[in-house]
Amino acid sequence: MQILHYLKTKTFIIHYIITIGLIIYIIFADNIFANIKQFQESNLIKNLIIEQDSNNQQLDFSISPIQATKLEWKDVIMIKGWAFLKNNTPDDRIYILLKSANNGYIFDTMQYTAADVTAYFKNIKKTTDNSSFIANIPLETITNGTYNIGIIIQNQKGNNYLKLSQNYIYIYNGKVLNNFIAQPQSLTQ
Repeated sequence: MQILHYLKTKTFIIHYIITIGLIIYIIFADNIFANIKQFQESNLIKNLIIEQDSNNQQLDFSISPIQATKLEWKDVIMIKGWAFLKNNTPDDRIYILLKSANNGYIFDTMQYTAADVTAYFKNIKKTTDNSSFIANIPLETITNGTYNIGIIIQNQKGNNYLKLSQNYIYIYNGKVLNNFIAQPQSLTQ
């Protein structure tokens, strides 16, 4: 009789709702947070008109060794470095280009001021503030292939400058198999 009375009480109803809510959360949490995380990390740029600097004289950059890592539950490529135009301003935007024979991806970066870059370039009479960058690129967005890494800088006027590096990475099934390959290669043979 007492059990029957307990089942009818508000306490039971509250415990029942909390338990059901927890079960639903456990079942759907990965999907919910994956969509939120994807929205937050959505840095893939689809439409950007690029005027390649054929002499590569306007743009200077350096890329640190690439790191394949996990952010929360996503596999990402972390690309860090610095880049600037000869007539650089702190408002210039830096993008990463991954270019293969069949695909091209442009990703936004998070820019910041690095004291070592600013100190190194202090004598060249231009601002290098905001010229350091980091990009966390979700591997799930990139198809299999060998990709040349490039830098695109968009200046205040909206002009885009591209410079390709001599560095390549190889992506296969959502993993980085080799980074900073000296020359493009097919690793599937």
